[in-house]
Amino acid sequence: MNQSLSITETHKMALPKDRIHINAPSDLLNPKNGPQDLALSPEDEDVLKRIGQPLAFRSGECVFGQNERSDYIYLVESGLVRISHDLANGKRQVLAFHWFGDFIGLSVDGKYVNRADALTDVQAIRYRISGPNGLVHAQPSLQTPLLVKATAEIRLMQRRLIVMSHCKGIERLSSFLVELCNHDRPYFNPDTSILKLPMDRIDIADYIGTTRESISRNLTDLTKKRLIIRIDDNTFRIDLPNLKKIAAATSTGNDLL
Repeated sequence: MNQSLSITETHKMALPKDRIHINAPSDLLNPKNGPQDLALSPEDEDVLKRIGQPLAFRSGECVFGQNERSDYIYLVESGLVRISHDLANGKRQVLAFHWFGDFIGLSVDGKYVNRADALTDVQAIRYRISGPNGLVHAQPSLQTPLLVKATAEIRLMQRRLIVMSHCKGIERLSSFLVELCNHDRPYFNPDTSILKLPMDRIDIADYIGTTRESISRNLTDLTKKRLIIRIDDNTFRIDLPNLKKIAAATSTGNDLL
């Protein structure tokens, strides 16, 4: 039996009573205002609520493993999920962090391509991929918003590859902090400009292609420039307008921003 499924079965939740949200990254819809909801009809929302199975994952729990059988995809309702890939040489690459409104569960040939772990307590809705109660079979009109979502994430991944390949460490980190601020609450409060990092330094380093030591040095440099003010090890007051100027060095034009 799939180990992650046997674990999550013990954490079932009540069906969601409010709206179901699916967002697309800011790259595609609105780079200034962060991720935006994809429009769902009331009928689509009703189907999503009917065929989905709400689950809860504790912080540190595996949602699904790399190369495990992929019978389901998941819609994140709250919390933060890390997507990573274990390489043949034993190293790990963090590929993405997924938030409220994100689908996770990329698969090829019936197996998950990557591993998903809950970095915080996570609530998600699980959908069967195939069969009469499968997500798209149950509501074909969902294909359009799901395609828009997938396209937006591909564009975001393209931009990140450029950032990792051609930008300095401080520019990579600045771009990442701006990306976090785009997600707004609960990790960033735009009223106070306070950002609380929900992941550790190792996760950040594995995501932007550097080392934990480099992350610490770059945070110190940003502090000296007064672009961030350290409140504690994981909490900072952000000078977002000026931080965006450094992150803008990662821009390649409107096509990817």
